[in-house]
Amino acid sequence: MQLSKIEQEVIETLHDLPLTEQKSVLEFSLFLKQRIQNSKPEHGFTKALREFLERSALDPVDIDTAIFDSYRKDVRERDIDL
Repeated sequence: MQLSKIEQEVIETLHDLPLTEQKSVLEFSLFLKQRIQNSKPEHGFTKALREFLERSALDPVDIDTAIFDSYRKDVRERDIDL
């Protein structure tokens, strides 16, 4: 993979820094990357999924277990204790 001129300069400069400063550069670059990803508008499935999760967090679904009751009478032993 061919590095751009800026990428080459960043790497050269990074090599000259002490390890603690290299870590700071890494943390800052990860922060910038996260900020860019968060600023991208969501589309399609991702947007629909996020909206669904937000709505369901506000109004949790009650699971109706009545459909399982007819099967329970046929089961005499269970592998786990409830």
